[in-house]
Amino acid sequence: ENVAPVKVKIQGKEKWGYINKKGDFVIEPKYSSAHSFINGKALVTFDRKTVYIDLMGNVLGSVGDPYIDFYDGLRKCTSNRRYGYINEDGKIIITPQFTAATRFSEGLAGVKKRDEKYGFIDTTGNYVIPPKFENVGCFSQGLCNIKIGKKYGYINKSGNIVIKPTFEEAMHFDDNGLAIARKDGKLGLIDNKG
Repeated sequence: ENVAPVKVKIQGKEKWGYINKKGDFVIEPKYSSAHSFINGKALVTFDRKTVYIDLMGNVLGSVGDPYIDFYDGLRKCTSNRRYGYINEDGKIIITPQFTAATRFSEGLAGVKKRDEKYGFIDTTGNYVIPPKFENVGCFSQGLCNIKIGKKYGYINKSGNIVIKPTFEEAMHFDDNGLAIARKDGKLGLIDNKG
């Protein structure tokens, strides 16, 4: 975007602004945090508010606490200690209502409401896998690590168990189709068959 965030000290306080390629400020340093511009928008924090600004420094919309990366076009946000999701325009798509939430991956996010277990919602906020897990990870290679009772296993995007929960620990699958898992105190690599 030809501008970059930069931190300077003003009257003993650190402030962020944006400079161009010549090193000139194009947006004066007044933010307590600032992130890089993506598609003409950047997240900044000032006066304890996190907002999107445009390349002129105009406020485009406010958000909850920032989670910088977008996944499946959405990013987590918070309001009153509840998680929801916003789109790249800063519009709330899924109202903050969850006490815990993962990022979206492969179109699904693991969410938990108070006194409930984890389930999975789609990008419209509808449950596609009902709450029934003690803990969840993120989908990768069509599978997600989940915890039932005290053991980890894997489900597919329909919510069916494809690798039985027999592990003390289980991570997501990498691009090579392998995941790290711990069984009987030993770490090892498993494939999508377990």
